[in-house]
Amino acid sequence: MKALVQLGQNLISLLLMVGLIVLGFLFFQSSQGKRESAQVVWGVNENGNPTIKAHNLTIHAEQQLSNSPGGKTGLRISGNYVVWDETLNQPGKSSGIRIYDLAPRREIAIDSPAFVQRYADISTDGVVVWNDSRNATGVKSPTDIYGYDLRTGMEFPVAVGPGIHFLPRIDGNWIIYLDWLPNQVLRSD
Repeated sequence: MKALVQLGQNLISLLLMVGLIVLGFLFFQSSQGKRESAQVVWGVNENGNPTIKAHNLTIHAEQQLSNSPGGKTGLRISGNYVVWDETLNQPGKSSGIRIYDLAPRREIAIDSPAFVQRYADISTDGVVVWNDSRNATGVKSPTDIYGYDLRTGMEFPVAVGPGIHFLPRIDGNWIIYLDWLPNQVLRSD
């Protein structure tokens, strides 16, 4: 597995040098643990429309995951899921979270009215975490972290309260994030 990660990092470095930005690799695992197919997932701007695509390296087939209007950033992949932040072109909304489930080939939206949702991540078992501004009261207000379990359809708070909770990442049952508490001074002595 370590060699596979190193190979992926070397490939990404090579592609960045030639000007193609590949945002990640996704490997499907069967119940027997054998690799069934490998996916390369990336964002591209086609004729002024941000699009997310995947290419199956096993069967050499390309698939468009999303071409809805609005900017797409923060592309992350895990298991059968691809997640990204999408700038919404709707009155009263600025951004939301989009998920594409590669198994049934469907796009899922996680939107909260009028809240800024960014920096999403997803686990292989379908739990999404993100920064959320629903409790913000101004520019320097705290940012909270919420989660959503695709299996149960339930949203849950991860880090809510004083301070700035930022950049959540999830792996299995673990969620990590940066936490900047009120009146905390960051320094390097």
